[in-house]
Amino acid sequence: MKLEHIESKFAAMGARLKVRAIPSRWQQGDRHWLSPEDYAIDIQRDRHGEFFELRLPTHLAEAVDFSVLNAKPERQHLLLLARKVADKPQTDRFLCGHDERHWFVAAAAVGQRTRQRGGRGREPARKAGRVRGFVRNQDPRAVDPARLSMV
Repeated sequence: MKLEHIESKFAAMGARLKVRAIPSRWQQGDRHWLSPEDYAIDIQRDRHGEFFELRLPTHLAEAVDFSVLNAKPERQHLLLLARKVADKPQTDRFLCGHDERHWFVAAAAVGQRTRQRGGRGREPARKAGRVRGFVRNQDPRAVDPARLSMV
């Protein structure tokens, strides 16, 4: 699997990415092979600081394709797409970036659209209909704090 293009996108936003292959292990007591089920992306720390670690089982190396959907190096954010084409197709998106102090990884919902609202960050488009604390097309009694205190 070629991940050089992803590593260069992480480097452009000032982050390090390390890919770690996780081999299958032999279980002595049960006498069978233990194989990690899925890939994982996490934040780790070494003597040079924090970095992104992508753990990929060896049996999934050719079955998972990673690509960067969107990168904003000036904001230190990128959207990583992981597409598994094995027996059960699966698509995952991860928002990788830097907040005030640390690097972070957050899973992003696949079917959810986002839009920019007034420079206050990203917000799901379904919340854009919010008016005075209520969501349009929703029963106002369900979220009215005054009614909750009477119950």
